[in-house]
Amino acid sequence: MRLHPRWLPVAASTLLLFAACNDRPTGPSPIPASSAALAIATVSPAEGFAGQRILVSGTGFVAGATLTLGGLPAGDLSAGPASLAGTIPPNPGGPVDVVVTNPDGRSATRTGGFTYLTVSLTVSANAVRPGEPLSVSWAAPGRRAGSDWIGLFGVGVPSTTFEDGWWDYTGSASGTMTLTAPGRAGDYEFRYLLDDGYFDVARAAVAVR
Repeated sequence: MRLHPRWLPVAASTLLLFAACNDRPTGPSPIPASSAALAIATVSPAEGFAGQRILVSGTGFVAGATLTLGGLPAGDLSAGPASLAGTIPPNPGGPVDVVVTNPDGRSATRTGGFTYLTVSLTVSANAVRPGEPLSVSWAAPGRRAGSDWIGLFGVGVPSTTFEDGWWDYTGSASGTMTLTAPGRAGDYEFRYLLDDGYFDVARAAVAVR
C-alpha cells in the first residue's frame, strides 16, 4: 500500500528522534554526593580520657550521624560532610572501636581506633589530723609531660580554687608527693589535672579531722 505523502514528515521525524535517543551515553549515572561511600579516615586524638573532645574525619557523613566509642554514644555531636565531633563517653579503659552511623543505617568502623587512658590516685591515709604529713601517689601511663598537675581541693569547690601550697606538677608517669595536711578540718580531695588546665581525670578523697 502506498503511504499518503503527508505522513512522510511524521515518519522521518520519528526516526530522527529514535536515532537521537540512541546516541545518548549508556554508562552509569554519576553518584550523588549524599551517597558517597561512608568511611573513617582519621580519629583525633587516638588516645585520651572521658570528657575530652574527639574529632573523626572521613567521607559520607550526613546530618544526624551518630558516633560511638566502644558501643557507647559520644555526646554533644556536631557533624559535617567530612567530619564528626563529640565528647568522649566514660569507659573503663583500653582500646575500643570507633563507629560512625548515618540515619539510613550505613556505618563505618575503625577497629581499635581509640584508646582510653586512665589515671589512678592513692592517698597515704583516708583521714588525718590538721598539720600531719599527707602524701598522694599517682600512676598515669602515657602521661609524661610536665604540664599535668595534682592539687588538693575542698570537696565541691571548682578546680580553679586549690589549697594554697598544695599543688605541684607531676613531671613523670608515676610518683608520690608528700606535704602537710591543711590546718583546718574538712573534707578534701586530690585531683589529677591535664595540660596545665582545670580538666581533672582522677580524684581521691581524704578527710582532715
